[in-house]
Parts: sequence; C-alpha cells; structure tokens
Amino acid sequence: ERFELSCAAIAAVPNKVMDPLGDYQVQDVKFLGVVKSFDERKGAGEVECSETFQMWSSNVYAHKSVLAACDAGVGDTIRFGIHVSARGQPQASLPIYKVGEDGFPM
Repeated sequence: ERFELSCAAIAAVPNKVMDPLGDYQVQDVKFLGVVKSFDERKGAGEVECSETFQMWSSNVYAHKSVLAACDAGVGDTIRFGIHVSARGQPQASLPIYKVGEDGFPM
C-alpha cells in the first residue's frame, strides 16, 4: 500500500511545557513538509507545511546544518521537529528525517 503524505503532527497526546512567559509550547511533535527553497548565500532554506502554516502563518526556516543532517535538498519531503525563535518564527529542528514516497524514512 502507498501512504498519502500529508502534513500532520505525529503524536496522540503531545508533550506540553510551560515557558517562562506562561505560554504552552508543544514538544516532541514531528511535522511533515517539503523543502521548497534554499539560499546558499544565507545558508538556509524554507520548508512548506500546511499544518505549521496554519499555526504560524509562515513557512518554516531551516538552517543548512539541520537540512544537512539528513542530506535534504529542494523538493525532498522531510519529517522534522519545530522550535520557535525569539521572534516567534518556526524553525526546523533535529532530529530530521528524509521521507520516501512510501511514507517511510529513507
């Protein structure tokens, strides 16, 4: 069978912790998205994921070292964690895995 790739959080009950400002942050949730662009000059790329876009209204920033951890490039589907920058922007975090068309890690 072939799995349809969608950008859904993979966790029945995500772990939540309270940050110093009293807001809850989700941890240990993995998202599914596609590397849409990479800028060599900036050393970073963008990951498109509909679920994270609904949460933060922006694509996910991905530093070159995070993408390099699984040899991901433009057009690759990846499963990744998120951390939120001091400016409130989503950033891909380790661990990160490249995902094949069958939905399984490569």
